[in-house]
Amino acid sequence: MNGREIALVVWALIALVLILLNRKTRPAFWSVVKALLNQKIIIPLVLALAYSSVSIWILNFVGIWGITLLKDTIFWLLGTATVLFFNTNKASQDALLFRKMILGTVAFTVFLEFLANLYSFPFIVEFALIPFLFLVIGMSALADSRDEYKIIRKPLKAVLAGYGLFVLSYSIITALNNLPESLTLYNLLSLIIPSVLTVMYLPFIYLFALI
Repeated sequence: MNGREIALVVWALIALVLILLNRKTRPAFWSVVKALLNQKIIIPLVLALAYSSVSIWILNFVGIWGITLLKDTIFWLLGTATVLFFNTNKASQDALLFRKMILGTVAFTVFLEFLANLYSFPFIVEFALIPFLFLVIGMSALADSRDEYKIIRKPLKAVLAGYGLFVLSYSIITALNNLPESLTLYNLLSLIIPSVLTVMYLPFIYLFALI
């Protein structure tokens, strides 16, 4: 894992510990855990995990997936796969949802996100940036939801855009300065595996939405 991913994991663990230590937030946390362990949720989740495991086995069988891609696969499971699973109700409301999802897996933004995450700052820098970034994102969401804060909407969005551009530029420059290390089979597979897994995952989501 790079510095950004390690920093995210560390902050997630810190947040979890703080939630469990706080008497006010602890009951709410266990309520969420209890809700997720409900039969109506846990069975579909297990089925989704089993389906994803079969997809990974198929990719491994044809030589596309390997153990070196485990980290990327875990992030895909915790991110894209989970979001799609809990948004299956939207499929009945939007007939073009799955078409949009497929197009999203091959969008240029996917490539840009990959480039931005190809190289990260040192851990200590990423660790310091994450709370600042979450603060700005939270303030931006609040400004979008309330008209009395609309005066700060553009400045906050400019900060987020500037941060994204800076991170992308740093990663591209670092990649160009380390071209032999950047142009590897692992990086190519790391780019395409999440999109391939998403496309393979969509039939399950579609069938689950019909139930």
